[in-house]
Amino acid sequence: MARKGGAVNFFAGIYPSGELRIDPNLIHYGEIALTGSHDYGPADFAAALRMLEHGMVRVGPLATHHYALGEIAVAFATARDQRGLKSIIHPGETEAGSDERAGS
Repeated sequence: MARKGGAVNFFAGIYPSGELRIDPNLIHYGEIALTGSHDYGPADFAAALRMLEHGMVRVGPLATHHYALGEIAVAFATARDQRGLKSIIHPGETEAGSDERAGS
């Protein structure tokens, strides 16, 4: 579930509702924090934008693939095949090979 002392957050609701069976010893002895969350509003988005603006969050490593607009089919295939974390489409670019920026 998580490393010792780690945390698990259930962010999405499940429909239809069901049961979740968990061994309580995993949580107790593993010192796991189990939380749930939902919803966010305009103030949360504003706070996130401020954090991005001031460099408080490193987002570069999240973008694992970059594609020119002409490569959009490849970008969608990458997402469909669950390769990488985030792909960025650069609309002003049309030539192939833009994925070489990955990790930048």
